[in-house]
Amino acid sequence: MRRINIRNILKILKALTKKAATEAGRTEIRSNFSAKLKSSKGIDGIIDQLKVMYNYFLDPEVSTYKKIIIGGILLYFISPTDAIPDIFPAVGLIDDTIAVLYGWTILKEELENYTDSKRSGVINEDGEVISDVEYSVDDKE
Repeated sequence: MRRINIRNILKILKALTKKAATEAGRTEIRSNFSAKLKSSKGIDGIIDQLKVMYNYFLDPEVSTYKKIIIGGILLYFISPTDAIPDIFPAVGLIDDTIAVLYGWTILKEELENYTDSKRSGVINEDGEVISDVEYSVDDKE
């Protein structure tokens, strides 16, 4: 098995962060995130974090700088060529998990506040928050 090299992950993240600053990078994220998320098995522990990061990335109120950081992490997740290629079942997702946790750590407070602010919405199967849902509770005795 290949040894996980954190420096390699950070080097790739740096390059992908630059790509995330481009329209091509942003388009790649919007086009490929949902499919990659659906096809990912074995990373259940970070699926919710990935969904939050994706919604955060799409939010027009989030600063460009923060979107670029998150965009690099999302591109890392989407990319089939990373520090440990995803062709190795489960093991190939270890570096993706490290990248997601690294990004979450950098923007932890911001992402947690973002999550709390969106809790009142409903999340659809693509991880998007639907905030204009109306509902009522009937008290039947």
